[in-house]
Amino acid sequence: MKFFGLLICIVLLSCEAKRETAIPDNLILKKDLISIIIELETVEAYFEQVHKRPLLYKDALDSSCLVVLQKYGVTKPQLESSIDYYSFYPDSIFSIYEATLDTVNNMVNSAK
Repeated sequence: MKFFGLLICIVLLSCEAKRETAIPDNLILKKDLISIIIELETVEAYFEQVHKRPLLYKDALDSSCLVVLQKYGVTKPQLESSIDYYSFYPDSIFSIYEATLDTVNNMVNSAK
């Protein structure tokens, strides 16, 4: 869940007074971004649950996150620029997080 905290910080820091922002050339589509966030959260949750001290396994966690990004053909800077772009539009980022949370909640409920 620390990833959500990081993303919220990005949202807060990306809020500026400018009226519009340029669409990144390599913008990740919302549906793909939702899937990526879900997988990254799953990886992070696994490391926290299994290892209890994720800082000791930071390199393995980072490596696992890179595997998720490679699966989607996305780079870390591309992910960051896409999140920055969507964060500029509160309704967009809200809908992304809402869909992400709904999907995760459905996964948890179906696992029970």
